Amino acid sequence: MITVGTTVVSGSPINGGGGGGGGGGDTMTTDHSWNRPSPTAVDAGARFFSIDDLTVQMSTGVAAAATTDGSGWVQELPSGLAADRCGLTPGNIVAQSLDLHDYALNAMTMAVLFKPNGTLAGNALCLLGILGTGTTGIALFLQEAVVSLASVINIVAFTGSPTPTATTIITNAFSASSTALHAVAVAAVTGNIWRVSVDGFAVADVAMAVPYVTPTTTDNIGFGSRVGSTNPMLGQVIDMMVWDSVLSSADMALLTTLPATPTYALPESPATGAATIRIQANRWDSASPTTLRARGLPGGAALVCSSVTKVSF
Repeated sequence: MITVGTTVVSGSPINGGGGGGGGGGDTMTTDHSWNRPSPTAVDAGARFFSIDDLTVQMSTGVAAAATTDGSGWVQELPSGLAADRCGLTPGNIVAQSLDLHDYALNAMTMAVLFKPNGTLAGNALCLLGILGTGTTGIALFLQEAVVSLASVINIVAFTGSPTPTATTIITNAFSASSTALHAVAVAAVTGNIWRVSVDGFAVADVAMAVPYVTPTTTDNIGFGSRVGSTNPMLGQVIDMMVWDSVLSSADMALLTTLPATPTYALPESPATGAATIRIQANRWDSASPTTLRARGLPGGAALVCSSVTKVSF
């Protein structure tokens, strides 16, 4: 039974243990992941039910520590999932032959949360996420550039048929040495106009070099990498959401505004509604290392993974 503010679970695998578990069932805080209390504000073993991704998280009672899984909040259910504070350094993470034709012009918004490693250089490209093939849909990349003798990162999008064409949609998004969390959201609005927000900045409309091409009924989605592992993300991809609608400018800016205390999850809200597709690093299951579970993929498909490494923060 789930009620506003608390969740009461009886006769389930999470009975017993910390957080007041003893024989009658556990009582857990229920809220969005970005409203989760700090692990030090609750007793060790206290449980939290995230209504964003339907996972149960357990507090270790100590502050989260970089590179240490057993600190902060960790996933408890579904079983076998990785620590909550983590990203993936991709080799190849992709699901193919999916029906993605609903993500058409004026019916597609994509958002990605990521953490670069500060080493992208030499005008290289690295992929944040792809919906389609780049010929169809969108392929979203980071690219190093030099502005006023300083190395910076631009955000570049490829789309267009028969040859994907690059457009720099955000210039000087952040320093090339950055290892902080960043979030970007893009929407295909009309014709060749795209709407873009990064790190909470005001939304801007950008003219793409070529018009958006709707993905097909047998298309691809990738998370920080693409088929063949070309241009993999240097750093970690953490969370990606896709809507079959265009979010408002205000919601896009809020979506990319990261809180002072990181939650390592993009914030779904009543305004944005639940994304139709969501892919999260914390759904990486070490018991099934060749797949990454995702919410909303057609047919319940999982992404196929190769040479993927989990990195805790």
